[in-house]
Amino acid sequence: MTDSRNADARRILLHTPVIDFLLRREPGRLDARAAIASFELPAELERLALGVARRTRLHRIERVAVAEDLAEHLREGLDDGRSPEALLEDFGDEAGAARLIRRSMIRKRSHLARTPRYVVKGTALLGGSVVAVCLVAWVVLGSRVWFDSPTITVDHIQQLNNRNIGIPAEDRAWPGLSTVPAELDRLAFTEGGDRATLLPKVTEAVRETSSWPVESNLVQRAELTAFYGHATPIVERVRELAGRPALGIELEAADDRSLFSVQLVHLPLVRGDLQSLLLGDLMLAVRQDQPDRALHDLRALLGLARLTRAHSFLLCQLVALQVEAVTFKATQDILIHRPEFFGNEQLVELSRMLTAQEVCQSADLGDERRGFEDIAQRVYGSNGQLLPEAFTFVRETGYAQVPEGIDNFAIAPFALAVAPSRSEALEIWDGYLAHQEARMATPDYWEAPVLPLETERRYAEVIHTDYSKQGSNSTFERYQKYASAFPLNEFLPAIGNFPGHVHEVGLERDATLVVIALEQWRRKNGRWPERLEQLVPKYLEVVPADQFDGRNLRYLARSEGPLLYSVGRDGLDENGNPEKDLVLWDAAPARE
Repeated sequence: MTDSRNADARRILLHTPVIDFLLRREPGRLDARAAIASFELPAELERLALGVARRTRLHRIERVAVAEDLAEHLREGLDDGRSPEALLEDFGDEAGAARLIRRSMIRKRSHLARTPRYVVKGTALLGGSVVAVCLVAWVVLGSRVWFDSPTITVDHIQQLNNRNIGIPAEDRAWPGLSTVPAELDRLAFTEGGDRATLLPKVTEAVRETSSWPVESNLVQRAELTAFYGHATPIVERVRELAGRPALGIELEAADDRSLFSVQLVHLPLVRGDLQSLLLGDLMLAVRQDQPDRALHDLRALLGLARLTRAHSFLLCQLVALQVEAVTFKATQDILIHRPEFFGNEQLVELSRMLTAQEVCQSADLGDERRGFEDIAQRVYGSNGQLLPEAFTFVRETGYAQVPEGIDNFAIAPFALAVAPSRSEALEIWDGYLAHQEARMATPDYWEAPVLPLETERRYAEVIHTDYSKQGSNSTFERYQKYASAFPLNEFLPAIGNFPGHVHEVGLERDATLVVIALEQWRRKNGRWPERLEQLVPKYLEVVPADQFDGRNLRYLARSEGPLLYSVGRDGLDENGNPEKDLVLWDAAPARE
């Protein structure tokens, strides 16, 4: 008895909360083994009670209570004279007993005590539901794009080339124009004179603000004169081709017949060798006092601009405008520095040529629409849903800003689901181009139609947002923002300033007509007119309007020479200040 009491005393002393904490073991009141030991059961029954208590997976204090109940039950069985073997056999399945005891104990808990369990179950259920919904959505969305494929129904390149059907070969400028570089190279080989060196110098001289037709050092160089002496047949051939009714070029593309892969090979030729060849000849014509030759060159330059607009792609329009702007500037410079160069009949012919040059043909962007329609049929499926191939197609363009990872197998279905459908994308594209065409076609720049603020903001987000930079946005936000505008954000052209450029070139054309009329008036009356209205109707049908405010072009009859100007895009008249207004023609250099 004394030994038993000593053992109990030692157990109590060794299982105080402090000792349990220091030894990193269960506190005394949570010691199930100690609770069972107090009933002095045989070893096999102790193992049974302890094992069942542990299998219940209850809280520790609950397991101690279970252990005590089991030990007490077994102790009563022994006291009734039953053997340990009989008690073990009658007890049955330990795991089943543990499950029943667990359910009973959990029911006894208070609602507050069961709250964490409810939270865990609810969280697990909610998480599982979210995962299940996402998985179902992923499968549904993925099935819409993985098992679909683009259907190319329209050969847009063939449709563009069909425009040439019925145009006789003698009315086509192409492929005649394409042979000019080779002819110039053969000329350099047989007669000397390197067009690869001389023609870029012509372009550089044209860009100078000085009086290039007369004073340029390039014009005075013997090598240029010798080059054009041998190149006269080629120049005449270019003039003849530029005067033909149609360009007649057959567009070619890669094997996939994608309109996006079409190389507009005539554009660098027009802006490069052809334009420079004619401008160089024009410079020599002025230097050598050959007005008919100069008139032919100016007519050919305008013809090149007209032919370039055979296709209404944005790049074609830009090149045509550039050629026209250079031609108008050259005409004005000639009239400033060599006012007597052209005869009266030649001035009339020059005025007729410029009047016939419809700069505002640039308002047509029909082929730019066709380009996106061709892209759409290659990246959208039969159900109008964007396909994963779209990311590959865009990356192959070489300048895409596709966020890394958005085309991942797990993410792509969700990204493509928020992208505009085919009909939505085409509607946005057509609406944007139609708005820009309306701005270009409106005679008064400030009377051009204005988009609703929300629509304008939408276009700005599509065009100007840089999706390649992370910034402060999360990956999800960047994916969502990019996908919601894809593929428009990769192809919609930023042409907000293009209508203003069209109006400016149109003003240059109108200003050149006014300058010709001013020179005709000066020759007739021996002085400059006081007002532009004096030129009407003999030299001008009407005074051209300033496209930036709708009023007449501004004219200052100064003693040093008249000044013709526009108020410019800000619409404010600064009395011809070259830093604030758009100066179209300043006759003062003629007196220098």
